[in-house]
Amino acid sequence: MSDKQQTCYVEIRATNDNKEARACAFIILERYLAWAEEKVNIDATLIRDDRYFLKRCAVLGISEAVIRFRGQEGIRNLLKNEAGMHLVTRRSPFDPGNRRHTSFVIFNVFAGILEPEVQQKHYEINEDGSP
Repeated sequence: MSDKQQTCYVEIRATNDNKEARACAFIILERYLAWAEEKVNIDATLIRDDRYFLKRCAVLGISEAVIRFRGQEGIRNLLKNEAGMHLVTRRSPFDPGNRRHTSFVIFNVFAGILEPEVQQKHYEINEDGSP
C-alpha cells in the first residue's frame, strides 16, 4: 500500500429487530466486504471477526456490525457518499406468501483516529531525581 493511508470505520445497523431487517443488513455487510476484496489497495476487516459470528449471521442476520477500511488516501471520501439509509426491497424467504418486503439499513461512516508516532527516548534518572 502507499505511504499515505487512511482508516475509516463503517457501521451497518438494521433499523428493526426482525429477521428480514437483520438479513438485509447482512446482505449489505457482505456486499461491502466483497467490494473491498475487489479493490487492490483497500483492506477491510470486520471488527468482530470470528468464524462462529459469520456462520451465525448468515442464518440469523445482523443487528449491527462495524468494518474497518484501510486504504489509499481518500477512502473515507469515497465511502462517505454511501452514508445514510439504505433501502432493500426483496421477496422474503421468511414469508410463506412470497410477498415483497422493504427493510431499511443505516450506514454510518466515521473517520479513523490518526495514531501519532511516539518516539521512545531513553532517560537516565539520577538518584537525586534529576534527569
